[in-house]
This record gives sequence, structure tokens and C-alpha cells, in this order.
Amino acid sequence: RYALHFMYAHGNRIVRNTSFDNLAGAVLMFSHELIVKDNEFSSNRAGASGAGMLLKDDDNIFVEGNRLLRNKYGMTVEGTPQGVGATAIFRLNIYALNDVGIALTSNAPVTFVENAVIDNGVQVKALSGELSSRSFSGHGGGSGGSAADDGKAVLPQGAVWSSDGRGNYWSDYRGYDADGDGVGDQPYLPRPAFAGRLGDDDTLRLFQF
Repeated sequence: RYALHFMYAHGNRIVRNTSFDNLAGAVLMFSHELIVKDNEFSSNRAGASGAGMLLKDDDNIFVEGNRLLRNKYGMTVEGTPQGVGATAIFRLNIYALNDVGIALTSNAPVTFVENAVIDNGVQVKALSGELSSRSFSGHGGGSGGSAADDGKAVLPQGAVWSSDGRGNYWSDYRGYDADGDGVGDQPYLPRPAFAGRLGDDDTLRLFQF
């Protein structure tokens, strides 16, 4: 069912493991001081969740160099970090070929920098309330799940998406790099597949790619 399931399990290191074909890969809940590094969580697709990683109410978690591939959700995050001054840092991870790459609730102020988000059906999605609740359509972020004032989609609010001028690699980025510094000159704007209808009608996956 779960490759790995932590509850109130503090001070652990999850390093260089491979898990696949489970209901969920790593389910880490109510735990502090965790390091998750250089693992692969792939093809976890069963049930309603099917997450490579599911994080809930964790503090001081550092996630680096992992590969989350071909899952229903690459990663879902709720209430992480939880405590005042706590952190949840994600860097140099690959989220590829998942139905949804990254799904965050509004109470997940993670730091997400220098990751690669590649060819997921939906690259990033804002979730309303608990992870089991109905998710917002498309990629709209913020407390109401609405788009920005100009009608364009926005990244889920609350999270930090760049640091020291570095963001993340998004395979569907449509901007440009005129000054050649390796960083896009325009901010990334998620564009929901099929104008956001994919979240309401799963049969549209037949026409992807």
C-alpha cells in the first residue's frame, strides 16, 4: 500500500531508495527534521491519491535530488511547514510524466527552487483545503482558487518559487532569455491543459500528447 509511511517519526534520513507501483511512495506526516535525498518514487498510481510523495504537517524537511516519475501526483503537500520558523525546502528534484506534477494547499509555504518540472499532464495545481477535498480547476492559486486579475493563471500562493534570482525549470515555459544568463526574462505562468477542463473530465487524457 505505502512504500514508506511516517507518523510522528522525527529525525530520519531517507536516502538512495527506489519505490514503485505502490498506492503511494512516501507518506510523511506529523514528522520533524527529515532529509529525503536521492530517491526515486515512480509509478504510484493506485487509488485516489497515487502520490510519489505526500507530505502533511511536517517541519524542517529537506528534499533534494529525488526523481518523482509517472505517478498520479508527483507530490502533494499540505500544512508543511507547520511551525513558526520551520522550513520545507525542495531543490534539484525532478517531477516528470506525472498526471499532476506538484499539488499544494494554500497552507503549504514551501521553498521550491531549482527543480525540474517536465511534461506532467498538469504541472502545478493549487488544492483547496485538505488534500482529500476537491481541487481547484486549472492552476489558479490563492485563497479563492481564482486566476490573477489579468485573467492568467498564477502559481499557488504561499510558496516561494525563486531565490537569489533562480527559479525552476518548467518544460512548458514559453518565455525567452534575451540576455543569455540562463534564466527566463518573463515569469512562468502555468497554462492548464484543455483550458482547465482536464480536472473535470478525465477522459480528455486520451488526447494528451
